[in-house]
Amino acid sequence: MPSEFEVLKQRIIELEAKNAKLEAEKAELLKRIMEENTRRDAHKKIVSSEIKQRNKEKKFLRKLANQDSIFDTAYISETVVVAPQLQLTGILKIHMRRMSLKISEEFEKTVPSGNDQSHVTSVKPDLEVSMEQDDEQESLDKNQIIEQGLIQELCGTFDTCSPISSDDNISSTNTNSSCNGSENMISGSAQHLSYLFDTAIKSGQQEILDWYNYSLEFESRVNALTADGRIKDKTARSKIYKEMKPFLPAKITQDNLRKKTLRARKHLTLFGKNGVGIDKIKLVSYSATEISKLTNAQIQNVIDQVKKYISDHQCHVTLKTVPSGNDQIKDEMSTSASVSSASQSKPDHSYFRNKILDQYPNLYRECSIENLDYYGITDETTCGDYICPLCKLGHDDEEIEGTYNTGSYFIKCEQREIEIVA
Repeated sequence: MPSEFEVLKQRIIELEAKNAKLEAEKAELLKRIMEENTRRDAHKKIVSSEIKQRNKEKKFLRKLANQDSIFDTAYISETVVVAPQLQLTGILKIHMRRMSLKISEEFEKTVPSGNDQSHVTSVKPDLEVSMEQDDEQESLDKNQIIEQGLIQELCGTFDTCSPISSDDNISSTNTNSSCNGSENMISGSAQHLSYLFDTAIKSGQQEILDWYNYSLEFESRVNALTADGRIKDKTARSKIYKEMKPFLPAKITQDNLRKKTLRARKHLTLFGKNGVGIDKIKLVSYSATEISKLTNAQIQNVIDQVKKYISDHQCHVTLKTVPSGNDQIKDEMSTSASVSSASQSKPDHSYFRNKILDQYPNLYRECSIENLDYYGITDETTCGDYICPLCKLGHDDEEIEGTYNTGSYFIKCEQREIEIVA
């Protein structure tokens, strides 16, 4: 009968063999990831080139459609003119050949033949609708490419994809350290916010970080103004915009400032405390503008996919860990049980978010910033108001705010505040 030492020795040999196999698999995965990154970069260049080509074609199509409209108007005003119309057809065909562009089949149907002028006027509206649909589809396709590309980049490799900690919040002092020339400005003041806003526009390499800093400080200022409950969120934002305006260039209107601030909030959502973490900015090759064009649902999907990837990877690493004895296994089981029990006794932030969406199906979550959640209303009246599920009244502002405190959650609209019970 083999001794305990021999059994342990045999077990060590087996574990070393498994470890060598896992290392080989890891090397193969890294190789595949590098190859996939290379293919993705090449695909991005091809897609970018195709988009530019389609834009050129659409501009040309619109130009020809406008010319065709002018010519049609001239011919309709005449009685019976056959020869000039045939001459027009020839001119259009020659012009198309000279441009050497790929013309869509839809446009070829609009080229008249003989006296069929009514055919031209009836097809042109369809052409305009088709071009508008192409524009929408092009924007959708590009956003989907950016969304999937972000997921790949933020996951990175096993070495760069570190766990996301709940303490990944950046202090005001740290985030403002990159702002040269702002030492004499008060953090949260209109002048300092204007400085961050202007810096974000002009900067290149740290554009995403600058917009993140701007949004973080802006939202902190909003929270400070609305803390006592006397000022509404929308009123606080308008107040800050007005305070910032004198420090900004004249070409920046208040509406433009509001839109850019809302776009900046997407960077805070993606890389903030409840997102993937500010340390992941260095993994991203997409511009701040490209990221800001993603919808809130796409931003949330990127966050969910990256967190899921990291969670799965952490489980994989845990399985590879070899315990030194039975006592360690018992301790780990005891710790897991206590954590599970604690999570059930005190529902976390995500529990309440999911419960809100289940309890109020006509709400959707726009974004989350630290302990605050912002929800939108899907039910809209013919007057443009939104039917609030909390107070059953019409709102001119569709935004509803949720606040999480340890073990408790409150949701409020313009008229009413409700505590959500676990």
